[in-house]
Amino acid sequence: MTGQFNDPVRLVAFNTLEHWSDDVSAEIAAEIQIRCDIDGVTVPEYIQDFVASHTGPTRQMALRLI
Repeated sequence: MTGQFNDPVRLVAFNTLEHWSDDVSAEIAAEIQIRCDIDGVTVPEYIQDFVASHTGPTRQMALRLI
């Protein structure tokens, strides 16, 4: 949020002690959107594409009723 990184593509968390890594992009993008909504500001321009690509509209599967 402070502008230290421009145009991020993905965020990955690493835990070397437990030998795992995880893509946390969706969680971070959602948190950025929530914080901006709470503060009543728009998502900063330099991370808008990141937030939009990871918090897109949720789609519900349509079931055909017979």
